[in-house]
Amino acid sequence: MFSNIPKWANLPNKLSSQVIRFIIVGCITVFLDLTILIILTDFFNVHYLISTATGFIIGSCTNYILSVKFVFYTGRFKKRSKEIFVFIIVTCLGVILNHVIMYSGHDILLINYKLVKILSLILVTIFNFLTKKFIIFLK
Repeated sequence: MFSNIPKWANLPNKLSSQVIRFIIVGCITVFLDLTILIILTDFFNVHYLISTATGFIIGSCTNYILSVKFVFYTGRFKKRSKEIFVFIIVTCLGVILNHVIMYSGHDILLINYKLVKILSLILVTIFNFLTKKFIIFLK
C-alpha cells in the first residue's frame, strides 16, 4: 500500500531526524568549545581570541568525528583525505566567522566575551550545518 509513496515524501522526517542528531552532537561540541574557552581565558589568562580558536578547533574536530558516525554517515568525496581537506577549509572559514563575531562583539561593542560567544555559536552552528550538509556530506 505504501510502496508507491515517492522517496521525497519521507524527506521532512529524515531531515528533522538529521537536524535533531546534529543538535545533539552540536550540544556536546558546544560544551567542549565553551569549557575550553572559559578554562583557558579565566583560569590560565590566555587571550580570549586564542582561547576561542583553540576551543573552536577542538570542538570542530570532535564535531566532524561525531557527525560522520551519527549525523551524515556518507561523505560526498570518494577519498577520506579529500573530505578531511574540505572539512579543514570549512573549519577555517568557521574560525574566521567566529573571530569576526567575537572581536566585533567584545572589542568594538564591549560586550562580555561569554555572551558574544553564545551569539557566535548560534550563527556559526547554522553555517556549520549548511556547509556540512551541502558541501561535505551527501546525506
